[in-house]
Amino acid sequence: MIGQLSFVLILAAAASAASIEIYRPMRGVDPNTVSCDPDGQIFLLLPSYTDCNAFYSCSNGQEVPFVCPDGLIFDFELQGCDYEWRANCTLRTPPDEIDVEGSGDEPGFLHEDLASSLIDELANVARPVNVEQTNIQSAHDSILNCHRVETASTRVAYKNDCQRYWRCLNGVPQVGFCSDGLFFNAATQQCDFEANSKCLVQQDDELKGEFIVYNK
Repeated sequence: MIGQLSFVLILAAAASAASIEIYRPMRGVDPNTVSCDPDGQIFLLLPSYTDCNAFYSCSNGQEVPFVCPDGLIFDFELQGCDYEWRANCTLRTPPDEIDVEGSGDEPGFLHEDLASSLIDELANVARPVNVEQTNIQSAHDSILNCHRVETASTRVAYKNDCQRYWRCLNGVPQVGFCSDGLFFNAATQQCDFEANSKCLVQQDDELKGEFIVYNK
């Protein structure tokens, strides 16, 4: 009886875990239709052409190669490295193998049908749509200046939470989140195992005013 009960509880826990949806900012987007922003205003990670463990980070409009930590693979929809059992490996097609003859479409920063909707979605990944963007920009420029080419394509550690980090989206600092069990590694600019991240939590909250604090 105890064995049967344990089995039922395990199945229930598995069903519950499966029902938790991980937010994927690039869900449904073909990686062959996007490329690095020439102005460096949007942080974007692109999959490799041949290796699920490798990816490219956009820096000043150029693709810079990176590799996920051992045991993790790159998930384009998630825009980060994740456990192999949970990640979706999507490889890009080499440019010389993409058939664009007669279509009028070539890989670019964003296809026209994605441009407006995708930019708006990415710009509001971590903040509600009704937040005034100009206020956010001026408040957090000291943390991550999205108007400087050399900093707009980088990620910055979040001081109060090892699973969060700052990134630029559409010229505005936004907060990104690592998957459960992974922590932001400032040295490698990606989500990593806790032992590799060397994260030190600082007590001051960078998102002052964005959450309601209840005094006990």
